[in-house]
Amino acid sequence: MNEPVCLIDTGRDGRMSVQQRALQILEQIQQPVVVVAVVGLYRTGKSYLMNRLAGRQSGFALGSTIESKTKGIWMWCLPHPFKDGHTLVLLDTEGLGDVEKGDEKHDMWIFCLALLLSSTLVYNSMGTIDNIALEKLQFVTELTEYIRVKSSDHSRNTELMRVFPSFVWTVRDFTLELELNGKPITADEYLENSLKLKPGYSAEVSQHNLVRRSLKEFFAVRRCFVMDRPASAAKMKCMEQLTDADLEPSFVQQAQQFCSYIHQQAQVKTMRGGRGLTGRMLGSLAETYVEAIRSGKVPCLESAVEALAKIHNTRAVAEALDFYRAEMTQKVQFPTETQEALSSVHSAVAQQAASTFMKASFNDQDEKHLLQLKEGIEKAYGELCKRNVKESRKVCWSVIRRVFASLEHGLSNGSYMRPGGYNDFRSALDHGAQVYRSEKGKGIMSEEVLTEYLEEKNIVGKGICAADQTLSEAQKKMEDYRVRLEEAEQQRRLLEKRIAMQQQAMRDLEQSKQESIRQLERKLEQERQRAQEELQQVLSAKLKEQQELLEDGYEQRAQKLSEEITQLRSERKKSAPFEAVGRRLISWLGKMAFAKETENLSFSVEEEGEYQSVHKTEDQMEMEMEKVEGARAGDVENVDVPDVSYDEVHRHHFGQRRCKSCADIAESSHWVLMEPLVSMETGVPVYKHCSPSGRFECAVSGLRWVCASNVTVQYHFSDPDAFRAELAMLQYTPIGPLLDIKVLEGELLEAHLPHFACLEGSESSLKEAVRVLHGVDSAVTLETCELTRFHAKLLKPSFSLTEVLVKIGIPVRSHLDVLIYRMRVTPLTLHIYVVPRDASMIQAVEQDTRNAKKIKKNRPDVSIWMNSKFRLTCTCPAEISPQDITLKYIRPPDFFEVFMENAEERFDLELTCEEQSIWKATMRSVDYGETADTSQHIQMTSAATRDFQGAAFRGQPYLPTSTAGRATGALTNTDLLFRFRLGLIERMSGGVLRDLLDGLQHQLVINRTEAGDILQRTSVQQEQVARLVDTVRNKGRRACGIMLCMLQQLDIHLYNDLCDELE
Repeated sequence: MNEPVCLIDTGRDGRMSVQQRALQILEQIQQPVVVVAVVGLYRTGKSYLMNRLAGRQSGFALGSTIESKTKGIWMWCLPHPFKDGHTLVLLDTEGLGDVEKGDEKHDMWIFCLALLLSSTLVYNSMGTIDNIALEKLQFVTELTEYIRVKSSDHSRNTELMRVFPSFVWTVRDFTLELELNGKPITADEYLENSLKLKPGYSAEVSQHNLVRRSLKEFFAVRRCFVMDRPASAAKMKCMEQLTDADLEPSFVQQAQQFCSYIHQQAQVKTMRGGRGLTGRMLGSLAETYVEAIRSGKVPCLESAVEALAKIHNTRAVAEALDFYRAEMTQKVQFPTETQEALSSVHSAVAQQAASTFMKASFNDQDEKHLLQLKEGIEKAYGELCKRNVKESRKVCWSVIRRVFASLEHGLSNGSYMRPGGYNDFRSALDHGAQVYRSEKGKGIMSEEVLTEYLEEKNIVGKGICAADQTLSEAQKKMEDYRVRLEEAEQQRRLLEKRIAMQQQAMRDLEQSKQESIRQLERKLEQERQRAQEELQQVLSAKLKEQQELLEDGYEQRAQKLSEEITQLRSERKKSAPFEAVGRRLISWLGKMAFAKETENLSFSVEEEGEYQSVHKTEDQMEMEMEKVEGARAGDVENVDVPDVSYDEVHRHHFGQRRCKSCADIAESSHWVLMEPLVSMETGVPVYKHCSPSGRFECAVSGLRWVCASNVTVQYHFSDPDAFRAELAMLQYTPIGPLLDIKVLEGELLEAHLPHFACLEGSESSLKEAVRVLHGVDSAVTLETCELTRFHAKLLKPSFSLTEVLVKIGIPVRSHLDVLIYRMRVTPLTLHIYVVPRDASMIQAVEQDTRNAKKIKKNRPDVSIWMNSKFRLTCTCPAEISPQDITLKYIRPPDFFEVFMENAEERFDLELTCEEQSIWKATMRSVDYGETADTSQHIQMTSAATRDFQGAAFRGQPYLPTSTAGRATGALTNTDLLFRFRLGLIERMSGGVLRDLLDGLQHQLVINRTEAGDILQRTSVQQEQVARLVDTVRNKGRRACGIMLCMLQQLDIHLYNDLCDELE
């Protein structure tokens, strides 16, 4: 700005209004603003001071007559002379006490607005600070009547002190010597001495103390500058033309000291809690306050914060999304050759968009607008990905038509339907594919489109082969076999492409999330620091005030102030770095963990070219790659090449259903396995899936569904005894978990409910006897279903409480699980459960044994009749009770207790049923013993190393069984370690810290220099723990996984406690 403009004016009707020109200027300022306002009696040289702060001879209007020149509040916005990236906003106000105006209430509103809009308030007066000068500051005694704050733990005056600006009193034309009791004093000491309270309680004393007490109670920072008369009366009539050489040297020096202080010490304008304002926010704040005054209300600080947040956060999201779309449109040339090319641009632009949002947002409670931005960016990125697919398909089909033109011509005129025509056809097809692959610029759908084309032509080729009389039957079979191998190879190429896209999509999401966390962390830390400074200023002022009250004899007031000081100290402790920032980040991470956009996304393409979302975990990717390598090896004898399909690679710990008894019963494998999002808000695990169109299976329960469009499915396991009485009357019994399923969005075409019944030898009888229960309150209905090997299929289902039932009296064989838990090490005590393979049953057992160590062994691969009796034997001396267990579907299930006084290094366990062995397992000391001696270096077994490294690769922590199924399952190693950070800082012992440092060096996670730096930079153990956690987190997911594994070994109780607190 070259010159000031009017910000707030008063119309002829006496009502204030914010000027649009000023708002337009502020609208363009997206930097933090340092706002300095000047108030004081008219004709005291306020405007001249503002011009000096601006570094200009002229600007704000000066006058040499008794008439006041400034009306309302004027504004001048300039680049800050000392703080890069900040704007200095100077506010010159209408003089108070103008005899022509004679409106004290108007003066009060001018004073209040200057105070509420500024971060530093300059009060300008003439002469000295005496009773007369203080009486002219009577406005401060009425501030509580004109400014409202909402209720809090602190007094109203303390709350106002926290948001009020610094107070600077400039005394012009000062003629006294700065001395007190014969000793020189500073201007600040002069001010504080003038504000001393008189002892006593009379009306006269109370009136004397009123303004003084108000200044102390409202302004935490108080400074004073005294200035000599600048020049002679004659010269002062033309102050705008005078240079420093024309002024008194003492005045110039004093004015420079004042300007230096303001430029270097005046802070950014903030609201309660250290939330900084930009220029556009300052404009909105001015509108909010003036509108309240115009409507006859009192400006409310909390309402102003809420109004600013409502206006600017929604706008910040929209502007950041507009920025993202515009930048992506400008920088991306479709189609991109690889997914990485699009992803790299997306990552950079998304980071810039997040930064744009952070700068423009204000008081984003619970970070909900930041989540909206993430959702918006992911949606926009998905649309760009769809466009990339469509453009790529368009280019690819154009290339297909060109390079296979001669082949298509031969097919159309029938030239291949002749003896020897098949070989010519295959040669033309192979040549066209070779030329097609050599073409550049086809984009990410290159192999997808080629696969579609080759599949179509291979069908035509079969007809040509059958008609070619020059080929013998053996040759035709060989040709068919060769085509199948080529199809498998093409599928391999396609699969590699899809996996690469999938992995890139997951990296995109992880990078986006981490960048959002970093940006949020920076902003929260800035706000925390400003809030801490604000709190410290108030606390220091209160302590000083308390000391003065005691010195002046006001012991009762000082005692009352002690309560305020105690509250302030408690609040300062709560706003410590590890707590204030950490807890908000943890809260936000928890929302992200249950948000739709945090799922692992990959992409598959339908014939229409739609870009769909498919959810997979990284262990599934690893299995897919193994399948690809198998196909590449071309082991014809052991790999059924024509059946290599994209869908068959999906398997999981619950999905690995192996049963020799029913192995000959067909089971579709065309399902995409999904890891659910887990919420513990209700105290029990609630699982949630957001899927596109397709066929999906939950990795936890085995629940399957089919949908034609996007759906959101949520479920949890319910009490299996809820309908036991009703089922007894109906003569039915459960053979699967009771599920409370809700479809939150979309519609399901099919639902496949899991069951544990084995169909061996009784498939037909079971299919007639099985029903699906629907329960609402105490009413139940039964629905027929289609029974498959592991599921009961429902078409167009509607849900309530649901489970699979079988008619009582129908014999049922059950698929089994054997669950082993070590309850004690010395003497060794094991609990061994034999239960139907039911996810809710497994979850119930794990809940009951959450403080025990789970020992993982293979499952039985045969099924057993329900109500059969089992016996457990051991190859070493042991007490086993009971002798037998009957297989039942009950809660809690029965178990064998194995007690060994002196456990051997290795022994075998065996389950028998009717003298037939159904399960064996070898137990080793590494399975049941303690994992490490905390007094030595951590030496991890190869099996444990593989376990936690595999978990690190999948982005999940290596969890002990007692934590499985908790809220930790939805977090990566990095997120989990971050959420443990506060607990580790507060509770980790010195011994565990030292052992962790040694173990992490042994595992090459940190080096000796880093370990030494952690210990030597500070002697405070909590800070050392914080440094260790931050160092490991910066090294990535694998490093975090190793540290979590070691923590479990060193202090399993602390680890379990931290997991419990997440819930």
